[in-house]
Amino acid sequence: MAILTTILATSLLLATPQTGPKRRFSVLVIIPEQHLTRRIPDPAAETEISAALIDAGYKVIDGEQAMRNIKAAARDRLYAGGPKGDIEALRLGERLGAEVVVKGEAFSQLVTSRPVETDLGTVTQFIVRARIELRAIRVVTAEKIFAGDEQITGAPELTEELGSKESLKAAAEAIAPRLLDKLDKLSTSTNIPVEIEVRNVSFSQGNSLREALRKALAAVDISEGDYESGTWKFEVSMPRTQVPRITIRLETNPYLRKPRFTIQSANKTKVILVKKG
Repeated sequence: MAILTTILATSLLLATPQTGPKRRFSVLVIIPEQHLTRRIPDPAAETEISAALIDAGYKVIDGEQAMRNIKAAARDRLYAGGPKGDIEALRLGERLGAEVVVKGEAFSQLVTSRPVETDLGTVTQFIVRARIELRAIRVVTAEKIFAGDEQITGAPELTEELGSKESLKAAAEAIAPRLLDKLDKLSTSTNIPVEIEVRNVSFSQGNSLREALRKALAAVDISEGDYESGTWKFEVSMPRTQVPRITIRLETNPYLRKPRFTIQSANKTKVILVKKG
């Protein structure tokens, strides 16, 4: 049993209707793919999902270099199903600057084979059925925004390998529109989630920090937050147009001057603040 794993980092460039501003966000797609009895020559599900992303306006970026930098143990966790695989995928997504991870599994299995009379004589046809499962998860919040599956029996083929490829392709083709619909709605939203991590603070400072961040960032919404080992973590929902100015807002806003904070790191999905002293 062989596993063909595909990792694609994708950036989506979409425009709102008519004169609306263009919006960009990145998606990491991870699909371990297998046929239960034979090696699949090429990643059929990956090819179909890639084609759907490109047709929808996605820029597909080669993710092979990212795989080379992953240790064997981390790769095993990444291939795993369930929470462990999702956690490792989110870690990789954060490292690559992705806002959404699409994690999935795909496999195919021979259903039956049968002799068929043709002009060339008797040939054997193979019928293969495939199943694909996909879920889309926001990197910052670990919120699942899509979950779905498809099972498809492919057209009869003259080899088991071709039957596997055709059934996997059909299953991916069937689920792609639902996935793209969710991503499209996310990409055209006027608000975006950003994780704010505040370090070197006490538990009692949580409420004041939450209020200060709300005012400093003109947040549409902000979570109650989670506290662990001197660090508060908040999810802030704010207008997309304000995200590029997030560091300026945090550095210059009077609500965060006492106590003083410095920005340790920042990108479009996460900002880390550290209290001085």
